[in-house]
Amino acid sequence: MELRKQRGTYWVPTNVAGEWVAKKSQEPGYFPEIVRPKAAAIGPAMRQRFAKGYKAGVKIAFGTDSVISPHGENDREFELMIGGGMPPMKAIQSSFDSPAESD
Repeated sequence: MELRKQRGTYWVPTNVAGEWVAKKSQEPGYFPEIVRPKAAAIGPAMRQRFAKGYKAGVKIAFGTDSVISPHGENDREFELMIGGGMPPMKAIQSSFDSPAESD
């Protein structure tokens, strides 16, 4: 997080991907048993990392990694960003303002 802040780089957290993998970990047989614990932990870990990064002032741009989760559900990323402490308008702006910023 500190290096991102120092360099002014943008982070695209893709919380939806972590949430989807965690959800699928609860379906018997979806993942091999050895993978299930890690898959279950990834969603909460990603949400915690998002909250930490946002609070630290890391620049955040909207993205979903929708190749992992079903298309058409990428709007959930806004909900997860807001749940991680980002104000609703900042979450919306992250989808168009931040990525277009230039020096």
